[in-house]
Amino acid sequence: MAKDKRVEKVNFTDWTPFGPQILVGDIPKKVYKEYEKIILSVLEKKEERHDYKLAGRIDDEWTIGNNVLYQTQTEEFLEQAVIKYCNNVTNRMLVKNQQFAGNSEWLADNANLHDFQVRRVGGWVNSMKRMEYNPLHHHPYCNITSIFFFSDLDEKFFDDIIAPSSNRNSDGQQVINTSTTDDGSLEIVYGSNNYWQTGSVRVRPKKGMFLIFPGDLLHCVYPFDSKKRRISASFNFQVHSNSGLNFGDR
Repeated sequence: MAKDKRVEKVNFTDWTPFGPQILVGDIPKKVYKEYEKIILSVLEKKEERHDYKLAGRIDDEWTIGNNVLYQTQTEEFLEQAVIKYCNNVTNRMLVKNQQFAGNSEWLADNANLHDFQVRRVGGWVNSMKRMEYNPLHHHPYCNITSIFFFSDLDEKFFDDIIAPSSNRNSDGQQVINTSTTDDGSLEIVYGSNNYWQTGSVRVRPKKGMFLIFPGDLLHCVYPFDSKKRRISASFNFQVHSNSGLNFGDR
């Protein structure tokens, strides 16, 4: 690929709210412009439905074909982001978790020598409208999945709030805050909330944000009330590695 096609530096954070690691990042500006154009084209052409493969109660779910990604910055970005995630998981598991095993120095020197083979096994775009939702589900036939957001779910997005946040003030009175809500949010579930651990986390979509995490993590999307569309894209991947970690087939 030509040099001017190379992907910009990606801003990301390794997020570990529970056991499995999640990579949260921002799509680089140049990639986002191309990526969004691809997404909007898929939504406009509506060539191949994807809803029969998915759990969502969503009308507009369309396949992102390999032909529209071929030799684009977006294709390169997807692969490199997944490899970055796998490298980070490897570093965490093989270096940080072995710091008391007496061989952490060797592991630190060799952690970045691992090889990852990444194969994209499915991609689609969701264009969610008012009151649609995604029930709790996981992604089979892959070991890594991803979500990319193309909508801001801020106060301007909502026409009405279905489930406003409810808290109690210092006097014990219930306070309803309509400016904060979990409507339209993504929830990722690992287990039950217990002492000293969190079992689930919620993410409010932000345009340009993306997440990469294991395909077996349960997740869902809550309904919302808006004239606007909540647009996101997802890709599944099968990753193999010589690291010794379980990046094998599901």
